[in-house]
Amino acid sequence: MKKKIIGLVVLLIIGKSTGSWAQSERPTQSDVWHLCPPPTYSPFSDTLARRATLDSMTIRMAGRWKLIEIGDGWTSPKQPAKLVEVLFDRQGKGIIFEENKRVSHCQLTLHRSYNQIFFKIDQLGQSIFHFPTLSNQGGRIHACEQNLVIGDGKMDGTAFAFRRVR
Repeated sequence: MKKKIIGLVVLLIIGKSTGSWAQSERPTQSDVWHLCPPPTYSPFSDTLARRATLDSMTIRMAGRWKLIEIGDGWTSPKQPAKLVEVLFDRQGKGIIFEENKRVSHCQLTLHRSYNQIFFKIDQLGQSIFHFPTLSNQGGRIHACEQNLVIGDGKMDGTAFAFRRVR
């Protein structure tokens, strides 16, 4: 019995040290979910600071983004079944591509509540991919230099993680 336990411990140590224990063949994309630090709090009366924060977010979002993973609450993130990319301009207008074909377009409207940035979206077209949207406050959005996370704002809802293409 003692030899079996020692053998199991050695197996666990070898597996952990080689980096092969319980890892998939594909590289991890977990860094795509890294959220930027939230904007600093500014009072509702400071409309200039609030507008500057939203403008900087819109500028940061401009570019082409590839969908890397789809998170769905308490389940592990999944890779998309198709190549999905979105191209945003500096006014929040977006074009959605599936398998390099333009299939839909959208318009993001950003607003800020305390230190969170939320979005509402108007999406038109025949895409099987739809950004989450809520009728009231909207979903949360985070944009860093290389990562963009768009979610419906619910703890166990759907969120989409993108990586900047250009």
